[in-house]
Amino acid sequence: ELKKQVVLFGPPGTSKTYEAKQIAGQIIRRHALRQWGPVEYFQRQDRIEELIANHVRRLQLHPAYSYEEFIRGLRLRDGSVAFEDGYLLRLVDEINDEQIPEAETPLPWVLILDELNRADLSRVFGEAFSVLEDRNEAVELPGSEPGQPPRKIVLPDRLYVIGTMNLIDQSLEQIDFALRRRFLWWRSGFDRARLAAVLPELWEQTDTAHRYPWTRISGEVDLFTSRAELLNEQIGASSLLGRDYELGHTYFFDVIGLLAKSERLHRKTRASQFLWNKKGEAHPPVGDLWRMSLEPLIDQYLQGIDADSRKSALTLGTAV
Repeated sequence: ELKKQVVLFGPPGTSKTYEAKQIAGQIIRRHALRQWGPVEYFQRQDRIEELIANHVRRLQLHPAYSYEEFIRGLRLRDGSVAFEDGYLLRLVDEINDEQIPEAETPLPWVLILDELNRADLSRVFGEAFSVLEDRNEAVELPGSEPGQPPRKIVLPDRLYVIGTMNLIDQSLEQIDFALRRRFLWWRSGFDRARLAAVLPELWEQTDTAHRYPWTRISGEVDLFTSRAELLNEQIGASSLLGRDYELGHTYFFDVIGLLAKSERLHRKTRASQFLWNKKGEAHPPVGDLWRMSLEPLIDQYLQGIDADSRKSALTLGTAV
């Protein structure tokens, strides 16, 4: 509400895109509740869902994404070259041209710019840098058709922008200060509570859940979430890694699929231990998750340092 622009930043795998979608929906819901009142708001939930589906847009950025695609550029059409509006200008026109029913008031739109770090932001935004801050003030764009007035961009006051950024791919220090000033920055890190909430849902979706109710495995999964948190604490405290190299909670979701497919759970004799044996040694679901997902990722993070230091750091995860 303050700046209408926020970036969710942090390590990979921390549900930043999911969180951005949730925030986008909340923005529209809160405005609808405020403007319509509680009675109409709760009576028209289908309309709310329709508005969220139409008013929330997600744009996936990538290294080749350009100013010409986002703002405006020359295009070859039917044998001639002409200026053509990019994604943002088309979205602005769509917002301004929206036909609002007589009984309703205008509600926000939300643009999610996914993986800001993958694009050259200064080039992609161009003049849009200033319109992000000076809402309702027109900025003239370079280039115009002969005999036509210059094209201008005015960012609607009811357009909110949410960006997501992985710090592994690009440090905040590399972000243009002009861009940083126009956004608020919200760190998104490993979330044990979210991990603990999602794992039971994933388990109930497996074919193995009917044979082993969640209550049978919940104790060991609680231990698993504790060790995931401990591993990230060790990574955060490491002089070779640090908080930016935490393992996002989504990396740990795969343990449920590995457990559901585990040969031990499909024997005639029912299993009594699921993730660790009585000696505390990891069964294949945990061991495979470490060996095929977490360890290779940490090893990649540690590329560029000497082999002994890398090996020493990896033993932290094995110990956990």
